[in-house]
Amino acid sequence: MALGWDRGVLPYRDLAANNFPGTMYLVWLLGHLAGWGWNPALYVLDAAMLLTFGAVMLVGSSRRLGGILPGLIGYAAFLNYYLSLDYSLVAQRD
Repeated sequence: MALGWDRGVLPYRDLAANNFPGTMYLVWLLGHLAGWGWNPALYVLDAAMLLTFGAVMLVGSSRRLGGILPGLIGYAAFLNYYLSLDYSLVAQRD
C-alpha cells in the first residue's frame, strides 16, 4: 500500500484496505530510507521497536511502580505472545 502510494495510487480511495495510516507512513518512510523490497530493514526496525518497547516498559515500571519486576512481567507476557505467532500471522504483520 505504501509503495502504491509512492507511485501515485491513493490509499483508501484507489486501494481498498483496512490498514491504519501509521503503518503505511512507517513503511513508506522505511522504503525511502532503505529502499523498496529490502526485507532486512523491516526486520531491523521490528527488532528495534521490540527493544524500545521493552526499555519503555522497564523504565516506566521503575518510575511509576517502584521496581522493574512489573515491567519485566508485562514485557515477558508480550514477548510470549509476539514470538509465538505462527508463520501466517507473521507474514500478515510484515
